[in-house]
Amino acid sequence: MTGRCVVVEAPTRRDAIILGMRDVEMQDWVREARSHGEHPFAGVEAESMLCPHGACWGCAPEDRGACPECELEMEEEL
Repeated sequence: MTGRCVVVEAPTRRDAIILGMRDVEMQDWVREARSHGEHPFAGVEAESMLCPHGACWGCAPEDRGACPECELEMEEEL
C-alpha cells in the first residue's frame, strides 16, 4: 500500500488517528487495507504539531502566534 497523509486537529494522538482515518482522503487507504485482509489502523502514526513547550502550533508567528518560550528562542536565533 502507498503512504497517505492527512492533517487534523485533535486533543490526543489517538483522536487524531481516528479522525484522520475518517477523512475522505483516507477512504481509499481503508478500502485497500481491508481488501488485503489488513487492519486499516496498522502502521498509522500521528505526530504532534505542537512546539516542544506544547503551547503553539509550529511556532510560526504569522500563523497563530508563538508561545513566549518560542518567541524568546526565535529572538535568540536572530
